Amino acid sequence: AMQLYLTRHANGEHVDEANATIKEIKTKTIQDEDRKIVALSLRRFFLGLSAGDGKMLMASVTPILSNFLGKTDATQADVVTFMNKIYKEDVIGMDWRTNNDYQITKKEVGDEQYEYTVNFSAIQKIERTDQSKEKEAHYQIKATINPDGLISAMSMTKILE
Repeated sequence: AMQLYLTRHANGEHVDEANATIKEIKTKTIQDEDRKIVALSLRRFFLGLSAGDGKMLMASVTPILSNFLGKTDATQADVVTFMNKIYKEDVIGMDWRTNNDYQITKKEVGDEQYEYTVNFSAIQKIERTDQSKEKEAHYQIKATINPDGLISAMSMTKILE
């Protein structure tokens, strides 16, 4: 309704109020555009992790993460170290998949610039040389994504079944 008012009355008496209302609605509601930003950011991270590609992984996170798996002020190198730790000698391949069950909240951190906090679950499938070892793990994850679409914080909890 506000957008229609602006279209019909570009110089109307209530233009400022209409613009303020539109901005407030955008700030409080998760739009399709917000979901796409979050999904793309997480997809880049988990593709890099699945591929064992340190450069791709570093390109998906901020230079300094406020928290990464419990480490405060973590660097991109810390993220790559994590990747290297999970690729043990017996790991042939790994595939990470999010379950697209994103619960997203956002807050405005600048003029129409948003930071997203997202809770979701993911599955880690591991191909090993020793077939008797665990092949799949489930995680509950919380991530923060900055306005540039980079992950600035992440925590993961393994779900024991």
